[in-house]
Amino acid sequence: MNVIEVKGLSKTFKVKTKEAGLRGSISTLFRPDYKTVEAV
Repeated sequence: MNVIEVKGLSKTFKVKTKEAGLRGSISTLFRPDYKTVEAV
């Protein structure tokens, strides 16, 4: 007997990505790039 049943559950997060080095850090401040990560 199941007490809780879940269908179609999902969670996504937006994560900033940056290039290596000082130049990448500065460019991310003005033009951030986001990558979508699915958690569930």
